[in-house]
Amino acid sequence: KLGITTLSGSNTGDQINITGNAGTVTTNANLTGDVTSVGNATTIGVLKVTNSMIAATTIDLTAKVSGTLPIANGGTNSTATPTAGAINYGTGTAQGYTAVGISGQYLQSAAGGTPVWAQPGPASVTVLISLTPSSTYTVPAGVKAIMVELIGAGGGSGGAVTAGASKGSVSGGGGSGSYTRILITNPTSSYLYTIGIGGTAGTTAGTNGGVGGQTSFNGVSVTAPGGSGGNGCSTATASNAFLTTAGGSGGTAGSNGNFSAAGNAGGVGMVMSTFSIGGAGANSFLGGAPTAPSGGTGTSIAGITATAYGGGASGAAILNGAAQTGAAGFQGVIIVTEYK
Repeated sequence: KLGITTLSGSNTGDQINITGNAGTVTTNANLTGDVTSVGNATTIGVLKVTNSMIAATTIDLTAKVSGTLPIANGGTNSTATPTAGAINYGTGTAQGYTAVGISGQYLQSAAGGTPVWAQPGPASVTVLISLTPSSTYTVPAGVKAIMVELIGAGGGSGGAVTAGASKGSVSGGGGSGSYTRILITNPTSSYLYTIGIGGTAGTTAGTNGGVGGQTSFNGVSVTAPGGSGGNGCSTATASNAFLTTAGGSGGTAGSNGNFSAAGNAGGVGMVMSTFSIGGAGANSFLGGAPTAPSGGTGTSIAGITATAYGGGASGAAILNGAAQTGAAGFQGVIIVTEYK
């Protein structure tokens, strides 16, 4: 055997069955096919890696995958963040997320736009009480329908003259304003309205109470008339003779509402031998009628003002006492319930 320890120089020809450590290859490996190389750089061809070549869970989707995956490839085509409480929806080209609503809201379609959160039932209620003639109500943005409720003003109560010894005088209560309701869909941007002013009080001369003013909406298209004033008492009557003084009638049914009802009549004032009672003011559709004043000998009580929108005033009650005025009816009101 020859003990060859070192080979130097160039080796040529076919080298067959080389075994052992080849050291470091520093020349072009000349790889071709699915895997190619240029110099010492190796490249895998496009679409050459198959599912069978990839072991399960070997690709780190967090660190190794980036970019936006199209819808057609099972992605979202979006970088939108799924905020807690938001709802996923389609934009037409990608997936998006709504804003976060508040507790109790529901999601409402915006046709082709982003869905919006809305409050179930009425969105808001506006109470119109301005006594400036032809005031303006502006419909809030996004409101698609309004329910308008009108109440006419209440009538005033009559006054009553002085009732001397063994005499009495009483006045009638004012009637309440009528009630009208109408639903308006697709409302315009604004409407003119007028609130009825409460009927005036009767004087100590025993005059009648004033008529309550009419409440109207959309100009004078929708109306709710006010109640009439109660009658006054201009002549005292002997207390042993039964005396009555009529109350005012309720406002008549209004116009152009989906529903309209007349107001309530004011109470009748009465004088009896030892007692006098002023006519009670009429309840409006919101209640609030004042009590009827009453008393025995020496009574001298003025009318009592109504305390609810559209209510009539109570009349005066006198028995062996000084003259008294009536009281004013309460103004009307418009209540607008707004729906989005």
